[in-house]
Amino acid sequence: MEPNISIKEKYIGKSLDDVIEKIEKEMIMKALEKSGGNISRAASLLKITMLGKEFPI
Repeated sequence: MEPNISIKEKYIGKSLDDVIEKIEKEMIMKALEKSGGNISRAASLLKITMLGKEFPI
């Protein structure tokens, strides 16, 4: 993640679908880090049933 970039600078000119995909990926990566790579725990942290092919990392 780019910590010193504003939301506007980070997402301006991108489609909503692209922005949502990027945010989802960032959230999944953070959950995986927090869970020590445990996919089931990461899914639980995100309050989803499982990380699968619909969430490519």
